[in-house]
Amino acid sequence: MVVILKKQVCVWYPILWGLILTLSEVASQNATLTLSSSPAPIKGLSNAAASKTLTVSGLSAGAFMAVQFHFAFSSEITGCGVFAGGPYWCAQDDVEIALHACMVKPSNISPSELAVFTKNAEAVMSIDPLSNLHHDRVYIFSGKQDTVVVPGVADKLETFYSIFVDSAGIKSVRNVSSEHAMPTNNYGNTCGYKGSPYINNCGYDGAFDALNHVLGGGLVRGTKPAARENLRDFSQVQFFPVSPPKIVGMDANGYVYVPKQCDTGETTCQLHVVFHGCEQGAYIINDTFAWNSGYNRHADANNLVILYPQAFPTELNPKVCGNLLEHVIRSLTIDYF
Repeated sequence: MVVILKKQVCVWYPILWGLILTLSEVASQNATLTLSSSPAPIKGLSNAAASKTLTVSGLSAGAFMAVQFHFAFSSEITGCGVFAGGPYWCAQDDVEIALHACMVKPSNISPSELAVFTKNAEAVMSIDPLSNLHHDRVYIFSGKQDTVVVPGVADKLETFYSIFVDSAGIKSVRNVSSEHAMPTNNYGNTCGYKGSPYINNCGYDGAFDALNHVLGGGLVRGTKPAARENLRDFSQVQFFPVSPPKIVGMDANGYVYVPKQCDTGETTCQLHVVFHGCEQGAYIINDTFAWNSGYNRHADANNLVILYPQAFPTELNPKVCGNLLEHVIRSLTIDYF
């Protein structure tokens, strides 16, 4: 008999679920997230757990991951920001569907059919109850010039989410002339450029807009530059007790941005997780995405801890994508892409 554990299906899930447990269930026992460079705890992450609010976002492959994580853990997650991503179970365990329908031929995506699968996943308890999603906040961005995940995929994502989430909680942004990239207002390539590091200066602060929406509005724009010393390594090894994380496509270290007021334990801070896209992992561009994607200065201004998990290249995932078909643990019978 195969025992299906929803929180161990994808290789991203063990590290994030391990982190959630560290924050919310084990925090009272003084468990802490270990810095790679020092055994000192990151006190702000325990504070993030105390707020009982977890939100996620991601770009491209990381956006698909954010959607998957949202549906799998809707009892813990209250908001999801999606930059160039598509619906849950979009690829249906098929590489051809992943590379075509889910990226460039959205006419082949059926939100209603995907919703049936999603409800079946709920019925066998491989994801959290879908009723958790009703009052969540969802932000969907698609660049007008995106040729990698074309805008029509975002249309299908919005239709899909509308089946489960109150339409008042969904915000879509489609008026930015961006190629396939994280849109910022102060860093990156020109807005219509397609290429590394897939961060484009479009005069639009995507990170703030996403954070502000998924966290319910009322955030303050960070006007001061982020502090370099607040972006730190943390050990992802601690969430893989059986084998090294690189075996399953996760890097040894990730990044976490901890504002000083969160680190001291004097302020209650909320946790936001950001999944990078293809060719954006530290193995390829170091901390360029974690430092320049636009989240950190708003973290300082709004008492947010920003977690940036990091993938590692494998034979099936040489571009270090946040989550693609090959990241499914094949010994189990359900995956979520």
